[in-house]
Amino acid sequence: MKKNGLIFYSVLTVASIFLFSGWYFLEHGQYVDHNSILINRVSFNESEVVLEGDTSNSALAFAGYNYRFEGENLIIKYRYVPVNPFNRLGHFSVAINQGDNKVHKILIEGSEKVDYKQVWTNGD
Repeated sequence: MKKNGLIFYSVLTVASIFLFSGWYFLEHGQYVDHNSILINRVSFNESEVVLEGDTSNSALAFAGYNYRFEGENLIIKYRYVPVNPFNRLGHFSVAINQGDNKVHKILIEGSEKVDYKQVWTNGD
């Protein structure tokens, strides 16, 4: 009886690891280099900043993003996954609520925290 319980929990642990790995790899995604992100359009409406773009890599699909404000800079970090039935497109359209923050520059952060690519500036 003790051996059956050990086998059951071992199989359950391995299955859980595979499920989490699959979700992370196919759904959550990993951060990509800022040079693989192409911004097609930046627009502002009321309290939102809208960015539309694509990836230069046809094997990657948009999975999500994180952003933060540092002073008057909006810094965005995009996540991509290999193309799969859940995520099929490299195109993205992202609307970010800027709240009370004034945006002077929009930067894309690469896979490393020190890599930035400026995609828009106020020009003032």
